[in-house]
Amino acid sequence: MLPLVRELVFVAIVAMKLSKLHFILFILIFAAIVVVGNKVVGSDSFAVPAVYPVYTDNTMTAENEMALINQQRATVKLPKLAESTKLDTSACDKLNDMVKYQYWAHVSPSGVQPWHWFDVEGYKYTRAGENLAYGQQDAQELVTAWMNSPEHKANILDKNYTEQGMCIEQVQFMGQTTYLSVSHFGEPQK
Repeated sequence: MLPLVRELVFVAIVAMKLSKLHFILFILIFAAIVVVGNKVVGSDSFAVPAVYPVYTDNTMTAENEMALINQQRATVKLPKLAESTKLDTSACDKLNDMVKYQYWAHVSPSGVQPWHWFDVEGYKYTRAGENLAYGQQDAQELVTAWMNSPEHKANILDKNYTEQGMCIEQVQFMGQTTYLSVSHFGEPQK
């Protein structure tokens, strides 16, 4: 029997034996237990099912890139990285800053560190990493380039990371129209 169905049957059995006032108190306490039970300990949000992007084709999309990153992790028996909307947004914030100020670096010309973008989105982390890329034409080319770079590969295969977020856009960058990609990796605080 599914856990939720089992709990509802239990509530119904108990409810039949209580007075109206006790029934209302019981329901309020039960609801509070369910809500607290679904809260992620140490998090500001309620638990939601993890999202693992699926590779569909070789186009330059965040979903394809994240799915290919998870495929690389699977080859060394590491768990998949769940998609984090906060990391998606932090990656897009970084991408937009690089386009606006036309720079190619982890640290901006004004000295803004990569971790700034995680903090802006309220992503509380124990560990975090960033991969950047531009000029690739398809999803496999991008992930292959990262896997051929020791620093980028280390981020992809870091056993401590549990979440990822990505932003990919075709933009005017460094005098050309090209794809620009920012990938953020994180181990959220517990």
